[in-house]
Amino acid sequence: MKSIVLVSKIGQRYRVTVPDPKPDMESAYIFAFVKSGSTLLNNMVETYCQYINAPSFSLFNTAFDQGISTQNIQDDALICFKKSGYIYTGFRHFPAFNLDVKSARAIWLTRDPRDMLVSRYYSILKSHKIPKGLVSQMMTRSRKAAEKLDINQYAIKTANSFARDFQLYREKLADCDLKVYRYEDVIYKKEEWLADVVAKLGLQLNTELVSDITQQFDVFPDAENENEHIRQVHPGNHTEKLTPQTIKKLNKLLSNFLAYFDYEH
Repeated sequence: MKSIVLVSKIGQRYRVTVPDPKPDMESAYIFAFVKSGSTLLNNMVETYCQYINAPSFSLFNTAFDQGISTQNIQDDALICFKKSGYIYTGFRHFPAFNLDVKSARAIWLTRDPRDMLVSRYYSILKSHKIPKGLVSQMMTRSRKAAEKLDINQYAIKTANSFARDFQLYREKLADCDLKVYRYEDVIYKKEEWLADVVAKLGLQLNTELVSDITQQFDVFPDAENENEHIRQVHPGNHTEKLTPQTIKKLNKLLSNFLAYFDYEH
């Protein structure tokens, strides 16, 4: 393992520990949106990698845990990224630094953005743990701002952030060897999904291990709990939480996103 000290755009020092690479393994990337099922996907892949001794690494998670906003990570972090040897996880937006993923194997997990907005509202308002460091100030402000809004107001106000993330992903991932998964298509088929992800990442497939890991992470709450990270799992929750008027506005604000991934609107 290699320990590296990096500095954020606003001068915060943080330390990352990068595992030793596996030189005969082509590096691959997992990208997702906030509240798209990214934690589930990252956890399943990282657990699988651990069992087969394939190094995985999340710069975003490592930085965030130290109070560093992922938007403030700069080009010095490129030292962590190599063409071979790693599965890179944890991206919930495309990096602000100049990461070159041209021709790389990559996975892009998406979800109906209207459902993501609902999930993000409850996460910011109640369930998301606020880490130490300067990023805690940002998250505390976000929580206080959300407390002043109802869920419909929040969804409309926040929609453009998903639209921006979508557009940047679309541009930056255009030249990848890319596989797109929609949350709605895979959430009830986790074992099939994980097996397909493993194959796409170029990892050796162990069907028994895939089955064991799927059982570990195949969680469906008996009832909705707004205070938990896994609040509820089922697609289409926005139709219960948002008014028809809000959904109509979101359909317009997010029309490119919805059309690109074939979401009904």
